[in-house]
Amino acid sequence: DTGWPSHMSRHAFVPPPQPRSGWWANWRRRFAQSSESVLMALGSLQAHRLRTALSMLGISIGIAAVVSIVATGDAMRASLDNTLRGLLSKRLTVNVGSPNLKPGIAAKMFQDADVLALQKLEGVKGIRPNLETMQTARYCVFRSNVTSDSGRT
Repeated sequence: DTGWPSHMSRHAFVPPPQPRSGWWANWRRRFAQSSESVLMALGSLQAHRLRTALSMLGISIGIAAVVSIVATGDAMRASLDNTLRGLLSKRLTVNVGSPNLKPGIAAKMFQDADVLALQKLEGVKGIRPNLETMQTARYCVFRSNVTSDSGRT
């Protein structure tokens, strides 16, 4: 016994037809699959109305929160820029030394004659002394350069 039905001849078996090929057939197949997916999604949304409404509410609140945080950050940045622009306008910083000095090596300080010469310049309303030194802080194997500021007003 070969397992083949006796009432059918072996030559009667015909394989199923192959699906059509070509761009139009592919487009139609994909459109049918997409439309079926959309219809199933709409049916699911309609069947679970409360879950759909709560999801939409959560998404709306999340979007509103992100937009408000970004807007607040932009407003704070603009306000800080305006404040700093007002504080720093018409100010000039004069440094002694070189930024390439190694940590621990102090630059020569301004002499009193230098400060008086700067005060006598036209348009100078005041001088604020400020002393900054750069040191290396070490902890175990970690090293970091630290700037200490001892400015006076």
